[in-house]
Amino acid sequence: MFLIHNPPEQAPLLAAGLVGTCRLEDGWASPTQPKLLAILFERLLGFSADFDRLAPASPSDVAAALTEAQRHELIELMVTLEMMCRPIPPALQASVESWARALDVEDRVLLLARDLASQSAARATADFYRLNWIGEGDAQDDPRFQTLLAHYGDAAYALSVEDDPQETARWARLKDCPEGSLGRALSEFYAQRGFRLPGEIGGANAALAQHDWVHVIAGYDTTAIGELEVTAFMAAASRAPCWALSAR
Repeated sequence: MFLIHNPPEQAPLLAAGLVGTCRLEDGWASPTQPKLLAILFERLLGFSADFDRLAPASPSDVAAALTEAQRHELIELMVTLEMMCRPIPPALQASVESWARALDVEDRVLLLARDLASQSAARATADFYRLNWIGEGDAQDDPRFQTLLAHYGDAAYALSVEDDPQETARWARLKDCPEGSLGRALSEFYAQRGFRLPGEIGGANAALAQHDWVHVIAGYDTTAIGELEVTAFMAAASRAPCWALSAR
């Protein structure tokens, strides 16, 4: 979650660092960038500033004051700002990369951003699944999964692409859980929506289906807004470094 590890007293320095990175010589590459920053800093750290006028800070000023987790989150926020541009200006890309090196941050979000910057949408999609929690749940080193990926493509990351009766039976047993239990609620969640169970071709695979527990626990629907609510819930509940677009 952005800025989750930062106390309010760090807000001025963080804001100046973001200005030093992402506000180019001719101004912001997107007018939405300073607006987003203003909202984030005001809501999360209680800090109000005019990001069009704020003086920039240097990488050395910022690096010395931050922990490793704080540096990662700051770079992820910088990458989010550059991803708001289509295309990403080369000067902005170079600036973010320079700051990442100065802050000693090697982050998966940089890889995704670079793929998109080079118009490699297919590669970025693959990296999205490969590098986030869905890919981790798919046991990527398992030769069986690698075979599925080679045969079915990116769909293998998130969907059941071959019948797995054992996996389907495991999820089907949730309907036998007591009334009012979480397992029974998840079974009803699938039944009410006509969703296929993990292990059935076309259904979510077991890795992706883990997030359905959040739908049930938090009461979020499966509409587009509901999926965004689930993503925000998961990001806000995690203290691990995360990126907004990875749904980690």
